[in-house]
Amino acid sequence: MTLLAPGMLWWLALLVPLAALYLLKVRPRRQHTTAWFLWDLALEERRSSVLLRRLRDALSLLLMALVVVAVVLALARPSFSTGEQRDLILLVDNSASMSANTASGHSRLDEARRTAAKILRGLDMTHRASVASVADGVRFRVHLSDNRRELLEGLEDITPTDLPMSTDAVRELLASGGAEPEGAEEAAKRPRVILLTDGCFADHHTLGDVELIRIGEPAANIGIVTFDLFPLPVASNGANDTADTHRLGLYFHLASSHDTPVDVDVLLCRNSRDDVIKVCPVTVGPGLGQPELFTVTGGGPGRYVLALDVDDALPEDNRAFAVVPRRRPVRIAVRSGVETFFLARCVEAFGSDLADMQLTRNRAEVVLSCGQDISDGEEAPAEIIFRPSGTSPFWTSLGEADASADVTRVVLSEHPAVRYCDLSNVTFSGARRIEPPPGAVVIATNARGVPLLYRCSAGDRSAYVVNLDPVASEFFLSAWFPVLVHSMVNDLTGRPLVGRTCLPPGTRMAVNAAGRAAAWTLTAPDGSVRKGQSTMTAPLSQRGFYRLHADAGAAAGSAARQQRSLGVGGSPPAEVLLNNDGLADSAGALRRGSTPGQWLLIAAVLLACVEAGLYHRRKLG
Repeated sequence: MTLLAPGMLWWLALLVPLAALYLLKVRPRRQHTTAWFLWDLALEERRSSVLLRRLRDALSLLLMALVVVAVVLALARPSFSTGEQRDLILLVDNSASMSANTASGHSRLDEARRTAAKILRGLDMTHRASVASVADGVRFRVHLSDNRRELLEGLEDITPTDLPMSTDAVRELLASGGAEPEGAEEAAKRPRVILLTDGCFADHHTLGDVELIRIGEPAANIGIVTFDLFPLPVASNGANDTADTHRLGLYFHLASSHDTPVDVDVLLCRNSRDDVIKVCPVTVGPGLGQPELFTVTGGGPGRYVLALDVDDALPEDNRAFAVVPRRRPVRIAVRSGVETFFLARCVEAFGSDLADMQLTRNRAEVVLSCGQDISDGEEAPAEIIFRPSGTSPFWTSLGEADASADVTRVVLSEHPAVRYCDLSNVTFSGARRIEPPPGAVVIATNARGVPLLYRCSAGDRSAYVVNLDPVASEFFLSAWFPVLVHSMVNDLTGRPLVGRTCLPPGTRMAVNAAGRAAAWTLTAPDGSVRKGQSTMTAPLSQRGFYRLHADAGAAAGSAARQQRSLGVGGSPPAEVLLNNDGLADSAGALRRGSTPGQWLLIAAVLLACVEAGLYHRRKLG
């Protein structure tokens, strides 16, 4: 037998004062009497029962001593097991797929909680246990404890989420507890980790020493994997343009766990399910279906909901949310010669179609020019220069044209200026041997090291230098010409490119006020609020619409900077398909039943009851 808390044996010292209470003799009180003969008979009877009374006192002392010993030994937590005394960590998967309904009418998460509760109630509790939930990360509800009630209450605190399951979080937990012990002694100190999950993730076989308990069975379900809305070009009618002329591209991707193709109506709604603006009938085959693309007329900036008109095992993945932002156009001025027509057409394309750029003659934010840098202090603080010539603070020397036809080498392929542009298909004819100023960021060169595209600064002005002759290289006729210009304009003005309008759950959005606001408030779809100062990372963990708002301390800025909406929706295919056929239970046996300490406490209560009965009988004679 081993004692898990041997320090409690010090409480056996209570036997000393207990024995003193029984052995301590009370001196009789002297009392004068006038009739001794009456007391003589009583004293004779008392002397005849002294031996019996002493035996009763010794029995009472023995019973109370046994009660004290039993309680102290129970507190010392004796164990007769010769196996390892390892702590237990119960991980309950509360990812999106765990909200799926089962044949019993309960969710998979409810079944997981019930299974975990049975484990906790059946444990002999000679070792400690923890309760934690896991989706995109591990969140402990109760740390190591042997209090069964506390553990069961922590289990009830686990609620469903819209987040996908991340096995990286489980592996990080294993690493923090020593995933690769050096020997058997180290392995015996590591806690056992039991994961209760439906297994709707691809790499459960990589979890190593984690013991798995499968929850739920495969179920029929259809869900939204991806949803996005993006502006489409429209013909400009000048002053007659209205919101009805706006067109949006509707993109979505569905997945189905049905064995046969299923016809389903996909509803695009404005703001809520009640305002349907387009119905898209589609047929979804088994597994991950084909992406669908539709055109929506009369859909401008605003909030949108994509909903599936279907009743299945997981209703939560039948809706996704998107926000099409309203963007203020960047004011662009063109300062060039014969190339003015082409540069102006590029600006007008993004101006009339996407409302992203606007031609102007004054108060320009960016200047497009070909040839010599001709902007001055009264011009825009940013410039894009094609075919550099003459002198400029944006280059320190300019040599002859490089006649080589070397292949373009992109040095920074993830730079915002070229992220969506394939420069390998651009011929940099007329490129000259140029020396960028100190601190310039060279994005592309040729094999000889001649800079072909770089970003630089001079004082308060910034510029992109594109080292080519647009006419000689026919760059004006290339599809990459407007894309490159658009990307460079957005980078120079600090505007993000139009990204996804529907972000997946679990996205961590970097909110950077760039010194323009004192504090930010992020309101989640359920009304919960998160605040941050200047810069914060906000996890978008719920499906629905988020509101990002600048508090009163914000400096003056555009409305987009002070208040912004975000849409969240969609699920990974594994979470939608609800197929866990590939998962098998791997949890080993657990010690169950009552502990020796519990039996000792029961024995102590019974002995105390016996002593109480004997004491009561002595008092009544």
